[in-house]
Amino acid sequence: FDIDTLDHPDFPSSGFSVSAEAFQIANLNTQFGIEGDTYTRYHAQGRFAFGSERWGGVANLEGGQSDDPGVVLQSLFFLGGFRNLSAYSERGLPNNEYWLASVETYRRLTSSDAVGALPIYVGALVEYSEFTFDLSQGNIYSQDVASITGYGAINTLIGPAYLGVSFGDRGNKAIFLYIGRNF
Repeated sequence: FDIDTLDHPDFPSSGFSVSAEAFQIANLNTQFGIEGDTYTRYHAQGRFAFGSERWGGVANLEGGQSDDPGVVLQSLFFLGGFRNLSAYSERGLPNNEYWLASVETYRRLTSSDAVGALPIYVGALVEYSEFTFDLSQGNIYSQDVASITGYGAINTLIGPAYLGVSFGDRGNKAIFLYIGRNF
């Protein structure tokens, strides 16, 4: 289920998007003493864009839950990476239950929409998440984490290019170059 009225895929200033999905995943690999169980995975995300003139931003709230204790990777969630707890390594925080809230704001520095003019932006992003990785048999890893990010971006014909720095509440730091968009 998806609804998307955002006015721009990368730097929206109005509109919203809502998505929800549910999967049932079967483990067909019964080797190595692993039973062929079936797992359920739910995910929902809501985004609201705001802005005026050269300023824009996005408020994001998302969450997911899976009853898989780590047997089938496709049923898990992974936090970490740009716009997904930016101060942490890409996909570095596996979990089977999470929620993530973030607010991002950006300003367009160039004013021209003329052909050949590249839109240049500066932005800031604040993210907070709580997640749990329940590995069954009483092995539960639970944590709340936060991250703050600053970046510069150019929106090119092949998608945006971001150069930024991010700091996490646990001393994590990241300098990143992120090119392209998620599909």
